[in-house]
Amino acid sequence: MPYYSRESDQPRKPLQTDDGKRYSVVYAIEQFMMNFNKRQDYMRVMYPTWESHLEMVKDQVIMEASKRLCRSSEQYAKLSHFLDHVEDIIREQGGTGLTIKNYQYCEDCQVNDGIRYTTFAYVLLETQETITRNRVTRCTCKGSCDHYPNMMAWNVLLDKLTNDARIQLLGHWVTDYRYPRLPRSITDPDGYDALQKHLQEERDSGRVNHYLQYIHKLEEWLASKEPEQEEELPPW
Repeated sequence: MPYYSRESDQPRKPLQTDDGKRYSVVYAIEQFMMNFNKRQDYMRVMYPTWESHLEMVKDQVIMEASKRLCRSSEQYAKLSHFLDHVEDIIREQGGTGLTIKNYQYCEDCQVNDGIRYTTFAYVLLETQETITRNRVTRCTCKGSCDHYPNMMAWNVLLDKLTNDARIQLLGHWVTDYRYPRLPRSITDPDGYDALQKHLQEERDSGRVNHYLQYIHKLEEWLASKEPEQEEELPPW
């Protein structure tokens, strides 16, 4: 399982293009230009305006707003229409205007915005069937409680399953600052075993798995980079 340091869990700076522009804003403008037939110099003229309006907006929100606007039935669109979609997304996430509410999460859940992903394995006593279930739960810190007041906390779910007379709990796992994602060997053991069997069959037959070759190459490249260079993109 990969190890994530506390420093690596901190929010990263927005990804930038080679000429120093914010990638998500450039992407949104390019989609806007193609879908609504804007003139060729629109990017050069309007980028500063878009960037100033979206300065405090997360990249994920900008990208999603771009998709929503492009899927809309608008025949003619302006920047204000795009900002309307941005505000809708932020409102869905508990914020107002162009600013998402800043919840103060603990180090165990901040990388997942207050969420703790959990996996439980248990035996159903009536049938002796072994079952694995994945659940999305909130953390116990104040920020997560404020953000998700109606969501069950991971420790509450653990108590419920521990005291459920119908099952025998075999194990439970929950994400934290070291492991913001649980591996497939835990979340989907049957699927993981089937995948390993398939990969072994490929190795035995001598077939080349180009996808795994790419992954190994990427891993080697990442391992060769210094920590301060991790924002650089791979050369392929």
